[in-house]
Amino acid sequence: MPRLVLARPRIGENIGSIARLQANFGLRELCIVAPMDGWREGADRTASMCRPRLAEARILHDLVSALEDCNHIWGFTARSGSDRLVEDLLLGLEPALQQACQPGQRIAFVFGNEESGLSNEETALCTRLFTLRLPGLSSLNLSQAVAIVLAQWRRFVAHEAPQPTAGHGRHPLLDLAGKQLLAGSIRDRLGALGFAVDDPHFDGMLERMVESAEIETRDARILHKILRHLEWLQTRDS
Repeated sequence: MPRLVLARPRIGENIGSIARLQANFGLRELCIVAPMDGWREGADRTASMCRPRLAEARILHDLVSALEDCNHIWGFTARSGSDRLVEDLLLGLEPALQQACQPGQRIAFVFGNEESGLSNEETALCTRLFTLRLPGLSSLNLSQAVAIVLAQWRRFVAHEAPQPTAGHGRHPLLDLAGKQLLAGSIRDRLGALGFAVDDPHFDGMLERMVESAEIETRDARILHKILRHLEWLQTRDS
């Protein structure tokens, strides 16, 4: 079951409406990251009959804290570009869910704020990006965007995706905390070998290669073994 994550929401009424959507669709988790001051009054008004859900929402200061235990982090954005490889929501969400809905895998649906959507820093944490291709104005109201995504998710659930055959399912994916640990280990090891890890271009490459990628846990173990071997070689030769 996906976790709803709202990044820097500005309008309390939207937050309350989304808490109500959370109750409509039976979702258990709502994370509100760095909301604008004074949001609660408006949220209470629109979370009618669902205020307990709003009270249970996690209020966090940074997006990483909301995502660190997630394996699949899917952002929803109206903007595309060379740094935003977006998939069509209506065509791509169901196949993505078929891959991701396996035991032990955690999915986060991430939505940006009403004014600017998801920032580049926020989309860099996402393993996939989706957009709703519309014939007119591309930007949706935040709560409407959440409703459309959850309706697509519910459509998938209602059709009961086939379970992977034993022994042939995809191997579990690394969560965000594990990917950040791997990225830190790569940075530390290369820095110890004299590589210029303070180059911002290197940071961007490492972020794209590790944090926004879907990395299987078995592959991460091999990468950590390679890094430990490099450390051993350096110690042996010093």
